Formats: sequence, C-alpha cells, structure tokens
Amino acid sequence: MITLKKFHQPFFSEYLIQKVWEKALIIENIDPGIYRLDNCGALIKNAFYLKEYKALSTGWGIDLIKPKSKGGTDELSNLQALQWENKEAKGESYPLWKCIISRDNKGNYYLK
Repeated sequence: MITLKKFHQPFFSEYLIQKVWEKALIIENIDPGIYRLDNCGALIKNAFYLKEYKALSTGWGIDLIKPKSKGGTDELSNLQALQWENKEAKGESYPLWKCIISRDNKGNYYLK
C-alpha cells in the first residue's frame, strides 16, 4: 500500500517538480524519465514523488538544501530530489548531514 509522506512537503508546481527531478543523477542505460539517483546515490522513481512504500523504497521528495530556518529559499538552485528516508534523516541539518540510503546493483541499502 502506498501512503503519502509523513514529512512536511511544501507545495511545488508540476514544472518545478520536473525541474528538480531533472537535477537528479542519470543512471547509465536506464530511462531518466522513470529512475534516477539522488545525491546520496539512492534510487528514486519519478512516479513515486511524495510516496513511500516501505523502507528502502524509491519514493522521494524535494529537499531544501539550505533550510529556510537557516536562510534558504524555494529557488531551484536550493532544491534537490532526495529518497524519502534520506530527506527525513537530513531534516533541517545544514551544511553537514549524512546520507543513510544509497544503491548498489541489487537496489537501495542502508549505509553503515
């Protein structure tokens, strides 16, 4: 079952969502319109924006690289696509934070 994300996600236009998606990393030999990698190397799926399936899923959200509480804005240059667990773990951390999910040839996995 798919549920909406538990973390707060401000409203972003379809245009801006697409632009943030396009900033995510392209995977060689995989359709970049369907799958990409977040900046942690975690696999994300375009259709799973604001969705979480379970731990290690490919759901994702838009993250403010520099949170508004620390002077960040909603400008595209301050936005990134993050797998939902990476986004949740990052929270308001800036500039230092740790990725908790990445990907290998078998799929997403927890970093130690």
